[in-house]
Amino acid sequence: MAELIEESFGEPLVSIIIPAYNAAAFIGRTLESVQAQTHAMLEIIVIDDGSTDNTHDLVLKVAIVDARVRVISTANQGVAAARNKGVAEAAGGYIAFVDADDLWHPSKIQKQLALLRSLPDEWCGVYALYHFIDLEDRIIGHGGSRAPGGYIYARHMSYKFIGNGSTLLLRREAIDSVGGYDPGYAAAKIGGCEDLDYELRLFARYKVAAIAERLVGYRVYDGNMSSDHSRMARSMTEAVERGIRRGPALSDYAKVSARAFVLGYKMIQMLRSHRFGAAARCAMTLTVQAPLVLLYRLASYAKFVSLKRRNGKHASPPGPLFRNMAAEPVPPPREQFWDRRRMRLLGEEDARLEASLFSRHAGDL
Repeated sequence: MAELIEESFGEPLVSIIIPAYNAAAFIGRTLESVQAQTHAMLEIIVIDDGSTDNTHDLVLKVAIVDARVRVISTANQGVAAARNKGVAEAAGGYIAFVDADDLWHPSKIQKQLALLRSLPDEWCGVYALYHFIDLEDRIIGHGGSRAPGGYIYARHMSYKFIGNGSTLLLRREAIDSVGGYDPGYAAAKIGGCEDLDYELRLFARYKVAAIAERLVGYRVYDGNMSSDHSRMARSMTEAVERGIRRGPALSDYAKVSARAFVLGYKMIQMLRSHRFGAAARCAMTLTVQAPLVLLYRLASYAKFVSLKRRNGKHASPPGPLFRNMAAEPVPPPREQFWDRRRMRLLGEEDARLEASLFSRHAGDL
């Protein structure tokens, strides 16, 4: 492991890990958005995960003119193994991950770092909200508007507030305490939700802070990992079931809510892949077990369909370029009537778990 560097020239070093597989189409733009961060004390580690295109050569050209950038080549093992390799090579006391096709607002790391450094050690990191972007970096929609902070384990299992792997900035100590990403997902051919698996391991032990600004451009297109809907549904199911088995003891209500979230997610994935029979079976089960989750998911799917139509060839042009958007606070969404009780009960569950967790920690001191 690289020697840890807490401070350099009065500023903390932040290590940026970019797993890249056949990312030649986007890696240049991703690197530009990382290099343009207003917090300049960075090391930028690209893990070339067995690419067969010219990803490696493109990164090398950038590294020639920016000493903060380096590329490490490995055999293709999947995104989890690539991130773990990056962490092992990182020297910073803070670590952030960004996928090789996503973009960052210039202020992302500076804002997250300022907030995280103001918080005690039981806070593992900071996440931010995001825009959806297309192949040309234009905004085509918005991710969720919820950005709760604190101890959010039960709520995150039912809502997945962190929508992609490019949002988190983490303390190195927190990463070391929970271990690496699980490469078993890729080995089992259910890669896609390694992020959620990792987040649940972190959030079982730590609090997390949030910045309610859209500081990430999350790219959506046919061919990226999240476009394999059946695999994503299996991956989500596995991540949540593992969280239920190994995490803090959840109430029956929280377990039912989390499993209903997965079933609703599966329903949407089946609709997106035009497997309408499977989607209908999910909907029928939700109608009996969790009708309010069904309403929530159908509302989310309606938003997705609207986004796709706006981005279609016969629709109005996509929105502005991501790089031209100002970072502005996002107001919290107005809770829908079908969701208010669920959020309240899961919030009470998190408060119970937090009191138990941190009272145990205090007793250990």
